[in-house]
Amino acid sequence: MPRVFKLYLMSALNGFGISLAFVALILVFNIANLRHLVGTSDIGVLATVAFWILNGIVFSGVQFAWALSQMVRVDPSELDETGR
Repeated sequence: MPRVFKLYLMSALNGFGISLAFVALILVFNIANLRHLVGTSDIGVLATVAFWILNGIVFSGVQFAWALSQMVRVDPSELDETGR
């Protein structure tokens, strides 16, 4: 398996895990009265799953971008006098 694909897969899993915790905390603390809205609506489960998936996509992208940015290492001896 290529290293970048493995990195992307791990970032996606981390992002969806963070998203699950995020959605759970929002519902536990009843932020913006969402627990009541989800609990009393007939499509509350669908709304919660959609909220989790959409947040998971965002958090996965952030995890992947952060992981890629951390992979770049610049050797100070390769820089010239202007810092480039």
